[in-house]
Amino acid sequence: MSSHFIYKTFKNSVALTRRPLAVRSGLIAVAFIGGFALSPSGVASDEEWTKETFTMVGVKNYFWEICREFTAGDVVSYRSNSAYPIDFNIHYHPGKETKFKLKKEGVSEVSGSFTPADNQHYCFTWTSTEERGENWLITLEYQAVSN
Repeated sequence: MSSHFIYKTFKNSVALTRRPLAVRSGLIAVAFIGGFALSPSGVASDEEWTKETFTMVGVKNYFWEICREFTAGDVVSYRSNSAYPIDFNIHYHPGKETKFKLKKEGVSEVSGSFTPADNQHYCFTWTSTEERGENWLITLEYQAVSN
């Protein structure tokens, strides 16, 4: 499946994106664009965590993606919570490829850190694995600290 991204870069901010799924085999298509701002230096301090909460739709294969540009050598820490198990991944797109930093299946909580090798957009992605019959909130918190 080809990857399509919508990025809008502003001074010290990158647009939040959710990539649409193809409307095939009963999958639904969704799209959302918003934004956030980093600290004036462009890097979160040790005590600053950016928190984003969104509504996951309780439809199988529905997904939400948040993409952010991180600087090579920074330590990016993240944590996410969901009321229901979901599939979670962190990936990036060098050229037309998709490379995964992390893939987890059927998790309600996930946390960790990584250090980008290049200045790159990294995408945090959550996928609903079952029909739930209701929507629920998922939270992502992250920070990027310069080394």
